[in-house]
Amino acid sequence: MVRHVVLFSFNFPLESREVQELNSNFDKLPSLIPEVASYSAGSNMSPENLEKGYQMCYVLDFNTPEDRDTYLVHPHHKAFVEKAGPVIKDALVFDYIPGEL
Repeated sequence: MVRHVVLFSFNFPLESREVQELNSNFDKLPSLIPEVASYSAGSNMSPENLEKGYQMCYVLDFNTPEDRDTYLVHPHHKAFVEKAGPVIKDALVFDYIPGEL
């Protein structure tokens, strides 16, 4: 399994129409791209104040690295990235295999 973690900070408040639309569009990706094995998302709620400006986290699991690679170049993912560009201030992506150090 490959876990794909995406963190976003935004050019708009979390409650804005732009961010809500972006979240809705991201939430649709797993149903449009069959290689996504599981998905979850949420906004930061840590009391530690270490989020460094990132406001949302999206976690996608893939059965294989090849499935992750297919997702990255999938037309629905590419369309999401293009449309989301003006809303996203910064992004951090981190992929790992759970249990491997």
